[in-house]
Amino acid sequence: MLLNNAEEYTWVSYKGKPYYLKQHGHKALICDSNSNEKRVSYISIKPIEVPKFKVGEKVLCVDKESPFNGQIVTIITNDNSSFAPYQYSTHRWATPFDIVKIDY
Repeated sequence: MLLNNAEEYTWVSYKGKPYYLKQHGHKALICDSNSNEKRVSYISIKPIEVPKFKVGEKVLCVDKESPFNGQIVTIITNDNSSFAPYQYSTHRWATPFDIVKIDY
């Protein structure tokens, strides 16, 4: 599936990793969870299923840039934005790919 008609501000897979599609153009402008941007060909990205979480849910932080990396955190707010909607600390927000569900 060619994604040049994909919605901007959505998540895609590029080289097996999640990236956020920020802008269309001759090439797609994508960024990773830490906002590192690059332009790539549309044939190199594909749709990806985005994990969803609920307020109050305990999750594992896997964001290597976060001081909470490797720790269990609780989602305290979901502002329904498309890039980093999940707040888990006063000044920390997570993308859907910065946290993972904990299965007991």
